[in-house]
Amino acid sequence: MVWNKGLIIKGRHICQFCGKEFIRWKPKSKFCSLQCSSKSQIGITRSPETLERLRLSHLGKKLTEEQKIKIGNKSRGHRLSEEAKQKISLANSGSNGGGWKGGVSSVNELERKNRFYRDWRRSVFLRDEFTCQECGVRNVWIEAHHIKGFSEFPKLRFEIENGVTLCKSCHNKQHYISKE
Repeated sequence: MVWNKGLIIKGRHICQFCGKEFIRWKPKSKFCSLQCSSKSQIGITRSPETLERLRLSHLGKKLTEEQKIKIGNKSRGHRLSEEAKQKISLANSGSNGGGWKGGVSSVNELERKNRFYRDWRRSVFLRDEFTCQECGVRNVWIEAHHIKGFSEFPKLRFEIENGVTLCKSCHNKQHYISKE
């Protein structure tokens, strides 16, 4: 019968990152320090399931003031060159961008971004003196509302008579009422 059954004997190991020899009680130790363990993780891609488990493990944990200061100081003073900014911009534009949907923009969406739409909006606001025509409030966020729907009546899209100035809450109510 072995007298130390179940006990782990101290062993010599070689760090898989830096190659130093070290002694640990654990028989499966791979790294000599936390720094070597962390550095060995650089460049490793994790599965979405692993990333979700990591995210959940950090939920609710509060950072100490010292940790917050360290995180803040780490990137302070770090500036990107114009060349680096340009590379990042090119890498994330067009089909490489996160919001790319195969070059499909609806006609309505493109129409709302053109100069005629901006001019129509401005004209409606000026005619109504930047005042909500429903509740009469001023100096709040206002929106130009199409009396006859933008997508249902394409010929009336840029007719000033088809527009009315509404505050955000009245505009939301207008759309809620029209859907019923």
